[in-house]
Amino acid sequence: MTHLMTAASTSAWPWPYDWSRFPAAWFGSNATHWESPDQIAEIGKYAMAILGWQHLGLTDNMTAVVYPQLTQMAIIKDAHPSLPVFVYCSLGWAFGMNAAVWPLMSEPRYKGFFLQSSGGSLEFSRTNCQQEHTNDKHCIGWFWDFANASARDYFVAHLVAPLADAPSIDGVFFDAVNYGYAIPEVRPWGKPVLNVPNCSTAEAEGGAVRWDGCEALLNGTLDVLRRSTQLLNSRGKVS
Repeated sequence: MTHLMTAASTSAWPWPYDWSRFPAAWFGSNATHWESPDQIAEIGKYAMAILGWQHLGLTDNMTAVVYPQLTQMAIIKDAHPSLPVFVYCSLGWAFGMNAAVWPLMSEPRYKGFFLQSSGGSLEFSRTNCQQEHTNDKHCIGWFWDFANASARDYFVAHLVAPLADAPSIDGVFFDAVNYGYAIPEVRPWGKPVLNVPNCSTAEAEGGAVRWDGCEALLNGTLDVLRRSTQLLNSRGKVS
């Protein structure tokens, strides 16, 4: 899978921009194989390279998601030292495929880190499995409750910090940022969120629709973005 992205403003980048390249990024992934020498050579023609979450997912049993990406980017960077390279990190959407997230999903004490719905269940998606045509237990997606300060701390310390310290990349592509605050109102699965006060639908609030409490999720998401960006910037990386 490959997508093209036009490059945005480069004024805040920590590296000089090569204006001899067409301002487009290679954004792709290969779920089953490492990039071949020919593919690596092709990637080097672009102004930036970004790996998607699917990259090598089917080779590690959906258990590590970002860590093979770091190795792949080290290989690409070795071939193209001046090419800015980014790896993927989901923000509002908590991947069970991420080694830092999966352990939380089996520990009841961390249930409050995620949005909960009726019947004691959690808001979730299995779109990873659907896209990759697999039923692996790890490709479950919950949604962070960024109104919870402990969840925010965990995300920055355990998902972002290892990427900030990774020597093989220049930045992080954060995806699903809106999932950090939009799920209660969007209700993509038709389920109300119950563990964020005054942020749910009429049936969950006794007949009165309340959205004002959703600001806690929005503010929490902005806090995670601010802290993540500051941490990456402190290591010479961008997001």
